[in-house]
Amino acid sequence: MTIASRRVERETICARAREFRPDVILSDFNMPQFDGMRALAISREAAPDTPFIFVSGTLGEEYAIRALRNGASDYVLKTNLVRLPPAVERAVAEAAAARPCAGARALLALEHAVVRTLPTRTALPPD
Repeated sequence: MTIASRRVERETICARAREFRPDVILSDFNMPQFDGMRALAISREAAPDTPFIFVSGTLGEEYAIRALRNGASDYVLKTNLVRLPPAVERAVAEAAAARPCAGARALLALEHAVVRTLPTRTALPPD
């Protein structure tokens, strides 16, 4: 297995997520020139199916709950990094399991769109 990573700072996360297509995004909550919640919001737009995990030393319970409600997959405290590998494995597995469902929903939506564009068939008058 090959692991490739990219370090992203500030708003470039959007472009990087689109070009690199990561399996998971790891982010600190407090960064010198950027906010973790902003990184989460940008990543939800750029790569909505990519798991996003906060790895932070300062993430309090209130912010952790807010992050999870805003789409973060998980959070790991820097004081407990032993949780990081299982958190990444779980988040990536859940994202992979959700992909077939997303594909089926997209196909069904396309089918409905096609059916709506077809002219309605009128009944033929009786002979």
